Amino acid sequence: AVDESGALSALAIEREALMLCRERQEIVAGLFEIEARLRELRAPAEAPAVPAAVPAPAVRESPAFEPESPSRLRAALAAAAGTPEAARPPDYGWFSIIGSKGALRAGVTDGQHVWFVREGDPLPGGTAVGAIAGRPPGVRVTAPGKNGEESLLPYRARPGDGP
Repeated sequence: AVDESGALSALAIEREALMLCRERQEIVAGLFEIEARLRELRAPAEAPAVPAAVPAPAVRESPAFEPESPSRLRAALAAAAGTPEAARPPDYGWFSIIGSKGALRAGVTDGQHVWFVREGDPLPGGTAVGAIAGRPPGVRVTAPGKNGEESLLPYRARPGDGP
């Protein structure tokens, strides 16, 4: 900057860069907090000590809480509709959102594959990305045959990043 107008332009550019850095810092800090909370939720709860004279009650885990098991309700609905379970579109989830406002990209997975997409990009199974938001983080998709109705994808860990 050689004159006053050049200095003002340089300060405006520096201010914008600092704002972007602060926004990214807030996003990264939020992601770390979410990941820490997810680790807490995934950690097995320690059972209280039971005296040896009292037998421990039998615990049966419900398959409804296993994230990768197919839902009995979904299978029944698919059978009632005459659609085989294998013909359903995959269940997608998002694991990352990167970029700045207006140029966001999302990491989307079906549990086995990973795609980095922008708004409007198609996904296998006829699903399309409708919207990506940074605050609060989220990804909306439009499934085929839903008359343009969007649904919010759940957060899902990237394949290979944990149990």
